[in-house]
Formats: sequence, C-alpha cells, structure tokens
Amino acid sequence: MQTKSHNILNILIVILELLVLLLLFYWHWKLGIVRYFDADEFAHLHWGYSFSIGEHPYTDFFYLFPPFFLYPIALVFNIFGRTLAAVIAARMFIFMAFLATTGVLFLLAKKIRNIQFGLLTVIIFAFLPLPFDKLIEVRPDIVATLLALFGMYLFLNKKYFLSGLSYGASLAFVPKTIFFLVPIIFVLSYKVYKNYKDRTKHKDAL
Repeated sequence: MQTKSHNILNILIVILELLVLLLLFYWHWKLGIVRYFDADEFAHLHWGYSFSIGEHPYTDFFYLFPPFFLYPIALVFNIFGRTLAAVIAARMFIFMAFLATTGVLFLLAKKIRNIQFGLLTVIIFAFLPLPFDKLIEVRPDIVATLLALFGMYLFLNKKYFLSGLSYGASLAFVPKTIFFLVPIIFVLSYKVYKNYKDRTKHKDAL
C-alpha cells in the first residue's frame, strides 16, 4: 500500500513538472516571436544573408566566429528570402535548438539520478532569469551548447568517437565551449592514472 502511494506521488510530481515545463516552453516561444532584436542578432542575420547570396566570410565580409553558424542562417534566407518571415524563422530555429538542449540536459540528469531530477534540472535551466533572453536570440551559443552537452552525453555512454565529433562541431560554432572539455579531461586523466596504477600493481604481483 505504501509502495502504491509512493508511485502515485511520483507520477503526480512528474505531471506537475511537465506542466511547469510546458508553461516555460510557451514563454520562451512567445518571447522569441515578440521580443526586439538586438544589434548582435542583426549582425548574425546580416552575415547569414551575405553568406546565402554567395559572399565569403573573412574575405568578403567581416566575421568574428568559426563559420558553421552561417549555414543554418543562410538556409533560412534561401527558403524564406529577404523577408520578415526569415527573421522570425531564424528565432524559431534557435527555439528548436533550445528545446533540443533541454532534451539532452534531461537525459544527462536522468542518467545521474531519475526522471523527476531530470525534469527539475530542465525546469531550472529554462527558468533562470539571467540567460533567459540569450536563449532565444539568434546567436551560435545555444547551438554550440547543445552539441557540447550531446558530446558529454555520448562520452558518458562510451561512444567516444561520436562524442569527439559532437565536441568538434560545437567548437566550430563557438570556441568558448572548449570549457565543456574540462570535466572530460579530468575523467580521462583519472582513467589513465588508474590504468597505470593497476598495471604497476600487476607487475609487482608477478
């Protein structure tokens, strides 16, 4: 009876967390449509449009970042043309990247503990006031974060080659995601050290 009550409580918690999460997702989507565009976003949109019409970064126009973010923005302009719809579509692309990021974050947190903890982690991430507006802006950061987190998830699942590809793609959007490699370096260093100690003990035993 107690186990059944505990299961019902867990289900209610999950339902409540899902409702809160849906509300937060709606706020992000709504804000992505109505919020003003800042100077950095217009710069990325301009660079993406320039790339879509055949100009090249670094030579034909000034560009500060690795080139990968130009491809999805250029694709948006190729589909919608030089219209307001293209600008909104670029925001929706970022919103989809945000949703994918929350999905990977959920998988990471769920792997550490359970479903409730995974949903709570996503709720905190979606609710944080400081980066709230940055998570909807047309900039490469959220896409790079998505790829870095996915690389971490693949690493934890021992898919090292795919993890390396994901991390590499992340750096091709924004180099600052290199800091996501810090925990990976610590884990690999510990594994190398542990293997070395085990081999030393094995030799001493012989």
